[in-house]
Amino acid sequence: MQSTAPSAAEVEEGSQTFLENQELTVLDQRVTYPKKKPARISSETVVLGPGESTGWRRHRIPVYVHVLAGTYTVDFGEGALVEYPSGSAFIQATKTDYNGMNTHDEEVSVLHVYLGAKGLRDIIER
Repeated sequence: MQSTAPSAAEVEEGSQTFLENQELTVLDQRVTYPKKKPARISSETVVLGPGESTGWRRHRIPVYVHVLAGTYTVDFGEGALVEYPSGSAFIQATKTDYNGMNTHDEEVSVLHVYLGAKGLRDIIER
């Protein structure tokens, strides 16, 4: 059985752009990719219950973040809290410690796509 790809019109009708031509992280840092190592892309969905957090961490690689449900609160330190509602998409800060949190009463679900390289850790815990 051969499957047929959807037409451009069918794709367009149900499509939604979350980021387009993004060149900066949420902290206005230029997005750069690891060099001299084979690319490695991985992803995960992080689910945080009310009051839970990711713990303090940082990334040396670009990370695409998409809030699938709830409101995701990110603490960049020194009182710099940013809230991202469901449907938000952004490139996480690099080489900057942060703590992702659920400060609300409903569960938060967040997709992380790590644009890394072989031999580099996706997450560096503090």
